[in-house]
Amino acid sequence: MTHTAIQIVVISHDRPANKLLSRWLARQGVDWRYSSYDYDVGEVRCQAVTRFLEEDVPRGKTHLLLIDDDMVPVEGSDAILTADGDMIYLGTSGPFGTHGHYGDGDWGENFCRMSADLLRRMAYPFFKTQYRRGVRVACDGAIFRTQAEVLGVTSKMVGLAGHQQQCILVPQLNGTAVGYAVKWPHEIDREQR
Repeated sequence: MTHTAIQIVVISHDRPANKLLSRWLARQGVDWRYSSYDYDVGEVRCQAVTRFLEEDVPRGKTHLLLIDDDMVPVEGSDAILTADGDMIYLGTSGPFGTHGHYGDGDWGENFCRMSADLLRRMAYPFFKTQYRRGVRVACDGAIFRTQAEVLGVTSKMVGLAGHQQQCILVPQLNGTAVGYAVKWPHEIDREQR
């Protein structure tokens, strides 16, 4: 696959530009654009798929790569541009140090590439966060994974990406050197109770 066959859409969450992601995109020499951020993230992803199928595929694009704006490419992330597969992704940790998506079949929608052939066979909504009694029970990628599995397609993890988050660095004395420990806000809150 050539990089020119991939259309990248950076899923914007209305926050400052991620400089590390921006630099990675600039080095790749691929077409990319920001998404809207006026809607729920699932709907924004659906809009990106619809636009890709209607505008980019007729211009020769064969794959859509969605990247959340807080993703940070690391060593090995470039595989998302060259690996084979209709439904591939980079494994990531979840927000604030929670479990994310790792391993084949554990589809992660925050740094994923899909083929136009697969997307054409799927139905709207492609992505939709699922709630039960006001509590989120599944991320917006779960419905995509379910549709793909019904079609006989499973996801393949081809590398890893970092997840840019705000954490707290706590100084630690290690002998005479000063180091640090990483703590999440919920950990500090729990310690202060």
